[in-house]
Amino acid sequence: MLDDATLTAIADELLEAQRSGVPIPLITARHPGMTVEDSYAIQRIWADRKRAGGSRLVGRKIGLTARSVQQQLGVDSPDFGNLWAGSSFGDGDEVPLAGLIQPRVEAEVALVLGRDVTQVDATVADVMRATDFALAALEIVDSRIADWKIGLFDTIADNASENDPNRSAGFLASMRRMARSTGSGTSGAKSRSGGTGSVAWPFMISKAPPVNGARPANI
Repeated sequence: MLDDATLTAIADELLEAQRSGVPIPLITARHPGMTVEDSYAIQRIWADRKRAGGSRLVGRKIGLTARSVQQQLGVDSPDFGNLWAGSSFGDGDEVPLAGLIQPRVEAEVALVLGRDVTQVDATVADVMRATDFALAALEIVDSRIADWKIGLFDTIADNASENDPNRSAGFLASMRRMARSTGSGTSGAKSRSGGTGSVAWPFMISKAPPVNGARPANI
């Protein structure tokens, strides 16, 4: 376990990397005693800093939902992070490149909830009842850690590799020009219960840290 001063220093490193566009070295290589609890604590400090700076929380992202990907990384559960208004774009929007370090594009399933899921031990059925509709989505992921050389604890601390570009940037790029094909697959088909199981997962294990009173499936 890392002490509070170290957790805060790492969160500040990640925020500075986002601001400057200069990635940082692998966190776990410098802090080999880091735990999953440390990782989410860093993410929570980062979230508090962003909220204090005016960023607005609009949703949650859940990664590592496919069993095959978990096996590749040697983990047995998904991870989760925050989605901010600054990284949300509609169909046909142009995306500012400034503020992104090493972006990639992934196909995702987005669940839009009609009501909060408040149960700590929420089930797949609870999430399905709360879901208003589902959308096909593209997620632009980014890493504040150099060369995408990350492990589970690193990506959790880095807000599950979520992007948050600087909207004041003058240079824009369309998704089509920015995207580079790195593989193919059936996004969502191999995730837990088609995605709803992944949303329920943080509640099942009671590890989801609240941000401004929100829980992972409350948005």
